[in-house]
Amino acid sequence: MQNPSSSHRPWLTLLLMLVAAGCAGEGAGGSGSSGSASLADIQQQIFTPSCAQFGCHDAVIQQAGLNLSSVPASHAGLVNTASTLCAGRTLVVANDSDASYLMDKVGASTDRCGAQMPDIGGLPSLTDEQLEQIRSWIEAGAHPPLSTTTTSLTTSTTLF
Repeated sequence: MQNPSSSHRPWLTLLLMLVAAGCAGEGAGGSGSSGSASLADIQQQIFTPSCAQFGCHDAVIQQAGLNLSSVPASHAGLVNTASTLCAGRTLVVANDSDASYLMDKVGASTDRCGAQMPDIGGLPSLTDEQLEQIRSWIEAGAHPPLSTTTTSLTTSTTLF
């Protein structure tokens, strides 16, 4: 006679895999439960198309020493990093978008050194929605995305 619990193992395994897959995506790129934008979203929607193009803040050119070509590079180059163009200013101050020079540089502020970014002919200024994404990420702590890890599921005969 077959052990009754063994007939449930495939379903249990499938259920555990679905739950793990749903949890694994949190923080890895999408918005978390706090509703704040993630750096991965900002990278994909703002930094890559508007900043890391045309030899500005890409991995090769790095204008003003700033590389915005990837999530790790953007986080390392922005958070708690002093501006090379505006003395005494920090590009991103975690939890404080008002103190973050990045907001002045990409926004309509007149309190910035140099030109408003992006400063490439033909590229429009960032939209209010894009600015809010950046502000939201900074106010939520300017964290990098959680590293994506592979979740390993094992089943045991002692589950039931």
